[in-house]
Amino acid sequence: MGHVIFDRFIVAENYHGGIEMYLANFTKEAPTILNTTIIGMSTTNAHSDTTNYTKGMAGAITGRSGSFNLSNVRFYSYPAGSYVLKTCRHCDDPLKYTNLGTDVYLKQLTFTNISGRYLQMIGTKRDVIFDTDGSMSSAFDGLSRPTGGTIIHGYNHIKAFHQSTCPSATDAASWDNSIMCDATETVRRVVFTNIINKGTFNAQYMKVTELASINDTTSENIASSLYTQVRSLLDGTTMEPKKEKTNAWSLPYLTGNTYNVWWGSGLDFSHIAIFTTPLYNAQDSGIIFKFNYTANR
Repeated sequence: MGHVIFDRFIVAENYHGGIEMYLANFTKEAPTILNTTIIGMSTTNAHSDTTNYTKGMAGAITGRSGSFNLSNVRFYSYPAGSYVLKTCRHCDDPLKYTNLGTDVYLKQLTFTNISGRYLQMIGTKRDVIFDTDGSMSSAFDGLSRPTGGTIIHGYNHIKAFHQSTCPSATDAASWDNSIMCDATETVRRVVFTNIINKGTFNAQYMKVTELASINDTTSENIASSLYTQVRSLLDGTTMEPKKEKTNAWSLPYLTGNTYNVWWGSGLDFSHIAIFTTPLYNAQDSGIIFKFNYTANR
């Protein structure tokens, strides 16, 4: 899917997803849902079997690659057991799994009669959701963010160190344990991949914590609440995407900070590739990564 615009749609009574997307090209102009109303459970025309609405139905489900836009979308009547928004379609399927993540841009969203959950990040939870005008803020934690905010999963390497600028939702379960960073923070995704020696790092967890400075160190007994650990699950059996490396560790980070990154105990690499999101621009502050090592190079 490339630059497709769904404009002025009214969608109702879809028991899986009101609007669902699967794959998007990595184009500058993302697929867009615009000026649209999405209704979960109709007031006067609901199905007699109300369990249709309580088995994970979602208003919108974005795909597992590329970027997506939702602008001026109104969500109505999502009962308990349903979701307003899900991201990364099929990312919980081992045959279609991705280690990467997507970018979702939101603007002018409204919510009426919502008793279900607002968000589920499917699978690895690497997605970055840009609430560009703060229209999700009131539902998230009651705060006003007129200049926007950024929603990410509550990874410890960010959550533990930026509680004032990246707070949790008032109801964490309704937002898939995510956090929302205000406009003073810039979130960018970084991917580590093409690591050598490859066999040594198969099924290894990458661990990340924030450092106060480049000269800071990480204690061997660091509390688990202070670092994030993620695993690359692509093992060669995955059917697609075929161009994705089997060992790839992707996470969101806050620009202007220093992070310690390590794998296992004493694991070292002779080569690694680092990629950033296309969103990274010249005005963004840098991110410093510090790696443990067993020998000078």
